[in-house]
Amino acid sequence: MCKKDRPKGFSLVELLLVILLIGITSAIAVPNINDWIIDRKVKKEVIELAAYINQKKEEVNQRKYSLIFFDGNLKLSQTHKNKTWFMTNEEFAIQMSNNPPGRTNNNNGSNKSGLRLSGSCPCGLPRKEQIWHQSTTERFTLKAGVRGAAGGNNFSLCISRNGKMNSCGVDPNPVTGVRARYYILCSVKNTEENGSNRCDYNTKKKHRYMLSVDRGLNTTIYKYNLKKDRWILQ
Repeated sequence: MCKKDRPKGFSLVELLLVILLIGITSAIAVPNINDWIIDRKVKKEVIELAAYINQKKEEVNQRKYSLIFFDGNLKLSQTHKNKTWFMTNEEFAIQMSNNPPGRTNNNNGSNKSGLRLSGSCPCGLPRKEQIWHQSTTERFTLKAGVRGAAGGNNFSLCISRNGKMNSCGVDPNPVTGVRARYYILCSVKNTEENGSNRCDYNTKKKHRYMLSVDRGLNTTIYKYNLKKDRWILQ
């Protein structure tokens, strides 16, 4: 007598076991995928900020402008766009000349302009003794999902040929101790604009990146490692 073939397919127990395994795998994988997506968004933004600064540095080195002033106030507001100003080669030549016009030093009788005497860009613009032009198109704006903050006491960055002009109020890079302008970029998912969870160098939150710009206008990117509680060079 021939044996009857057993019906093919999965038993109820086998199906339940597969569903259970899928659920466990999803519970582990989904948070990791979400973390990766959030982190990638912040990383992409800090790379774009570094590229923007390097582009402006190249414009100055190629003598398109003599000075570029990036206000670096990385706000999220849709009405705020980080301002970028530039000084023409002609105006810079006037500022650096001997016995420049009185307007360059507020008519104080000096034979040097205020810009030449200070050797640094102003802390804020506009300035009546210097002629700067505000760019209406070439401005850096953070994309949705990312917030930023400037480290130290000032956020402006002075971009000059070979880094000859100082930026106002530059503080030491907290990682290396070398004086540099630095910016912190974070995710809006786990940080706030203000308070104990604000986007800041000392806030112990993941998805934080730091862009450091030294005196020579060289850019360096760091990522905060929550497990090791330290910034890692990227």
